[in-house]
Amino acid sequence: MKATEAQTHQRGVLWVVGASSGIGRCLVQQLAAAGWRVAASARSEERLDQLAASAGQASVRSYPLDVTDSAAVAATVARIEQEWGPVEVAVLNAGDYEPMPIEQYDTALFARLNAVNYMGPVNVLGAILPLMRDAGGGEILLNASAAGLRGLPRSAPYSAPKAATIHLAEALKPEAKQWGIRLRVINPGFVRSRL
Repeated sequence: MKATEAQTHQRGVLWVVGASSGIGRCLVQQLAAAGWRVAASARSEERLDQLAASAGQASVRSYPLDVTDSAAVAATVARIEQEWGPVEVAVLNAGDYEPMPIEQYDTALFARLNAVNYMGPVNVLGAILPLMRDAGGGEILLNASAAGLRGLPRSAPYSAPKAATIHLAEALKPEAKQWGIRLRVINPGFVRSRL
């Protein structure tokens, strides 16, 4: 999203999930500078508070959240809407990665990465879609990965849930559109970040 697009929606509420580092952190900083009121969520309350302080409390607020907890996700978005108003745009950016060579095949790693990288978006969508429907629309951006388009070596536990996220968005998009909700997928390539 270009800064000029963000400026046309000044003072709207935008929720970034996975905001404490990497792409999410940069996005929060740029959107706050462009005039959005940004609700920033991630597991690390300390990093979120530092982000909010650096961007200015008036434009960024910290909402700690573990996306694998569906009840916490619903409670968090309800709190954001109670404190700031309806979420116009949600960016689902939370993710986790750990390489897995085939000789170290680990089903527990698959479960852990699936919980964050696929069930995390499922949980957020379950909470935000009805609220946006009731508000008359909105926009949801799912940050998947180029690894979801074509599996990468040593990344099966990461690539598979990212592919599932892409297909989830494709399946929901036509019906979400009927509610006035624009559902989009972002598939970044390699980005210099903690992951």
